[in-house]
Amino acid sequence: MRRLLLPLFPLFLARADSNECADPVRYGAAWGPYSRLSHRFSNAIAYGGLVYVSGQVGFAGDDGTVSDDVAQQTNATLQAVDEALAAAGTSADRVLEVTIWLSDIGRDYAAMNEVYDRWAAGHAPTRACIEARLARPDLLVEIRVVAASGACSRPKRALRLLSTVKGVFGAILTPLKFAAKALAPMLGVRLPVHQFAS
Repeated sequence: MRRLLLPLFPLFLARADSNECADPVRYGAAWGPYSRLSHRFSNAIAYGGLVYVSGQVGFAGDDGTVSDDVAQQTNATLQAVDEALAAAGTSADRVLEVTIWLSDIGRDYAAMNEVYDRWAAGHAPTRACIEARLARPDLLVEIRVVAASGACSRPKRALRLLSTVKGVFGAILTPLKFAAKALAPMLGVRLPVHQFAS
């Protein structure tokens, strides 16, 4: 029986995932000085119960100006992250993973962390912090996050999976019940009625 059911396992998993969270949903185009690059990336994409937010930087306005202070840039960057999450129907307390790039990790790590710790207080997502040369020399920090979607909860997905498993087993067992009932008299086997009660 296990050999019969194992090949079907990916099918009912796929069916359980074929819900409103399975199609990518794009939230917002690139903004500020990068708005002309909107054909290259979205601000956030929801897919499969997760929200992926593009790397955000701390622009002070649409003209692309930034502060030369890493704490202010971090604060503006995290505000941009919050706005992207809100547009996708989720929030900072559902963030699962954070990636931070600093142009000078030795100089700016402590100041960035002071701002970050206030933002992440109480939910402590997984995190990586990397030193890298950013797209412009005046950018000191960039942050991207992955969050759980507010629209596709784990209990709903579990119930859909359970319902699908039940349906698949029902589809397999029903013909087997009828076959057993038909073959039993030919083989001289008497089957207890309660085993095949619907």
